[in-house]
Amino acid sequence: MFEESFKMPFVIKKKGRISKALIQNIDYTPTFLDICGVKIPDDMQGESILPILKQSGAKPKGWHDALYYAYYGESIHHVASHDGVRTESHKLFWIPKTKQWQLFDMKKDPQEIKSVYNDPAYTPILSDLQKKYTDLRKAYHVHSALIPQHRKAKKSWETRHMNINKLG
Repeated sequence: MFEESFKMPFVIKKKGRISKALIQNIDYTPTFLDICGVKIPDDMQGESILPILKQSGAKPKGWHDALYYAYYGESIHHVASHDGVRTESHKLFWIPKTKQWQLFDMKKDPQEIKSVYNDPAYTPILSDLQKKYTDLRKAYHVHSALIPQHRKAKKSWETRHMNINKLG
């Protein structure tokens, strides 16, 4: 969930303004439907960013103040699965494999060098972010039983993968 993986460029030029509103890739489809005047299905995740564009980049009232992120892990890059929340100023994520939380102050430490998870000064922020984390997981119906697990760690799948690659 480090910034190099988390940030996704999204550029719309409109009078040279830069918006600080948090958006995510699940907001794209609702936005395109909204632009086309098509009703956004109630069960579709994400929000149209059209209100942000209409307000010259200003966050509309009630716009989300945190984003949920999930990475299911894989063996190619040797990155463990993790998920978390990102606000404009902080980031909290959970790594199930090591049972470890990471908390970063994105204003003071934008390179995410030192986790402040154990710093008592961040206790109120940590509590707030853990609540946001729980609330967003609930809103997106995230449950550990539904998170995919890669199979390459299992010998049978590794052998199958190697045999398929030999055929190709």
